[in-house]
Amino acid sequence: MQDPTEAEHPGMPQSAIANVAVDYVLGTGRLGDKLVELVEQHHSRSERTPGRSRILIVEDEPLVAQNLQERLGELSYLVCDSIRSGEDAITAATKKNPDLILMDIKLAGRMNGVEAARQIRDRLQIPVVFVTAHADFTTLSEVKSTDNYGYVVKPFHSASIQAAVELALDRREKELRRSR
Repeated sequence: MQDPTEAEHPGMPQSAIANVAVDYVLGTGRLGDKLVELVEQHHSRSERTPGRSRILIVEDEPLVAQNLQERLGELSYLVCDSIRSGEDAITAATKKNPDLILMDIKLAGRMNGVEAARQIRDRLQIPVVFVTAHADFTTLSEVKSTDNYGYVVKPFHSASIQAAVELALDRREKELRRSR
């Protein structure tokens, strides 16, 4: 919806905002970008294989990322990408729109996994499960400040990953059903 303060006839968008559930109120300079973003998200969702959840891995250790990808494949999940930095995670999440993100905390780049998860959740509402070797009080406190969906400590077992992924996807599905 166009921002009424920028409209030639502000009564039209004001009426819509007052009478209809509006998802976005944006300035004219942002409307086109938002439309492109929404079309890309819809296209990404329509490419999904029925019954197979799409997972984005954010992990800067190549062997750990490969291990996660293999375990998830064995469990019939589809890994849509594996990313090494928090900055790249935000970009990949926007473009690929996964069902779930497995996120390390200490990452390559300037942004850690907690901040990347916070931005992804705020912008895209994609759930994040942290997979990290750090279980100290400070790290746990930082993670608790986010809307996270789980925490798995490395080294991990396949059963731990499967349980965390299943619980996170189940929680997300219940949230989506309640919001309809």
